[in-house]
Amino acid sequence: GINAEYGENKMANKAELTLQKAEELIELNQKTAAIELLHETIKQKTRQVTKALEQVMMKLIDLCVELRKSLIVKDALHQFRTYCQTNASNSLATVIQHFLSKVEERAKINKNSKIAEALLHIEDLELDEPIESYSTTIPNLDSLKEREKTMPWLRMLWDSYRTILDILRNNTKLETLYQHVANQCFDFCLHFKRKVEFRKISDLFRQHFNNWLKGLSQGQTNLLSTPDGISVQIEIRFAQFSTAVDLELWQDSHKIIEDIYNLKLMAKKSIQPQILLNFYQKLKKLFWISDNFLFHAYSSFQYFKLFYNVHHNRVINDQVRNAACAVLLSAICIPPHVDREDGYFDFDIQKERNTRLATLLGFTLNPRRSTLLKELKDFRIHQLLAPELYNLQTLLEEAFEPLELCNKIKPIIEFVSSHEQLKPFTRSLEKITLIRLLQQLSKAYSTISISFLRKLAIFSSKQDLEQLIIEVARYKLVELRLNHKDGFITFHSQHLDSPDLKNHLTILAHTLYDVVETLHPGNRKQRLEQQRVAFSQLPKAIEQENARILARKMQIEKRQERKELIQRKKTEFEEAERERKIREQREKEEAFLKAKEAQVL
Repeated sequence: GINAEYGENKMANKAELTLQKAEELIELNQKTAAIELLHETIKQKTRQVTKALEQVMMKLIDLCVELRKSLIVKDALHQFRTYCQTNASNSLATVIQHFLSKVEERAKINKNSKIAEALLHIEDLELDEPIESYSTTIPNLDSLKEREKTMPWLRMLWDSYRTILDILRNNTKLETLYQHVANQCFDFCLHFKRKVEFRKISDLFRQHFNNWLKGLSQGQTNLLSTPDGISVQIEIRFAQFSTAVDLELWQDSHKIIEDIYNLKLMAKKSIQPQILLNFYQKLKKLFWISDNFLFHAYSSFQYFKLFYNVHHNRVINDQVRNAACAVLLSAICIPPHVDREDGYFDFDIQKERNTRLATLLGFTLNPRRSTLLKELKDFRIHQLLAPELYNLQTLLEEAFEPLELCNKIKPIIEFVSSHEQLKPFTRSLEKITLIRLLQQLSKAYSTISISFLRKLAIFSSKQDLEQLIIEVARYKLVELRLNHKDGFITFHSQHLDSPDLKNHLTILAHTLYDVVETLHPGNRKQRLEQQRVAFSQLPKAIEQENARILARKMQIEKRQERKELIQRKKTEFEEAERERKIREQREKEEAFLKAKEAQVL
């Protein structure tokens, strides 16, 4: 104990002497020598981190930042981390925060400044590009000297973020500081529109995650060892996803979704609703931009349920009503072909990816347009809609009025187009209305004129209507043929196995049953008894049918075996006969040769 205390006091005294000498060198304008002196003190191994050593580190940081000695301060921070790893995390946090504040103060630039504009013309901050390579593209910059003064600080700031994240990657006591620096990185990338740097920092986070997983398998403790640590990482990924969407990095956004999925598999704590709200808000933007209308609608529904429960406690106001209208429109505007087995999830890889994505987002495992519309109906979302949209789902999904459909939808489209939040759905709503028009016309007519269709499609141009007809035929939503020469559209006759025809027959059967019930209500008990008897006999009938099928199968197998036996015997006979003929031919040839030899002799 005495030796340890003596060593600690000795180190503290030495650190204090070093600080005094460094101050003297600074006064003599020998800052480089002061840096070397302070750095040498930090490099000397110690078991205790004293306040004086912490002051030495801060003084070294001040000088290195002033003179932009990035390599020295990076080495010193790694050395200091080694000393603080076990019992001095607070000192490490203090030093890192001091370092960040100094660099950020030096690199502080207004977002709308000309320097921020100049950054857009630099491909990679980590590459030391000459100023002349981009100075000509920014003619309004004040001077080359100003640019030369500012850019190195930005590079140093970005390098400091990466350095600190690397230093903190295994420190479980400073995971909150790790999260803070990560958010600073995202703010930097978003502030200066740095897409290249964002991809690099994303790769760094992915590398850290893989190393943590490897460490967990080996029994090591890291930032994924506790539920709180996993929650911090999930929050970082949500912030990262939000930044990726704002930077319009769509491919990177999908990668981050996969990262979130992997972390959620490990999570034991629920995610804060406000974080999820922001997540689903960004998801809506991502899927809308990528024309993934199915997942956009599901994201909108998830966002709406959270928004409705968290912020408004089931009290209907304009925000809730607008959000409900947006959810319904997003579901209605999903193209109908996404529900076809051959139309959307064509490949096993795509099915697997979308199943995993649906699990991550809290959707059903098999997301479909029809399923979502049913969920909206069960949620009773129509009670929250604006009055103009009350009948929208009924008109497009249930009613059959091809001659009046567009006239009834037109006021709804006008309302949607006049509403700022709902306006993006205008074109999709017109498109789905025209698809429904063609589908209903195909059930009522075998042939119609193009001019008649144009009169019904009152909000579509001729070119848009023809493109839609081609798309409808391509996805087999309606079987038709367009005859430009005669100006007609012919709807193909439906086969008995057509799903639409099956639906018609089912509807007809139910309707006829209702008619019989109305005309002969007294026979209901008798019919129910007949049904009960028929159902009670059904298991026995099924067993008999299975026995008959099995006997038939055995009979066919016996016939096949008999046929194979006859064929095998026939083949053996033909083979024996062929060998006999060959043998007789050979004997004749040998006899002929012997007779000829006898004549010669």
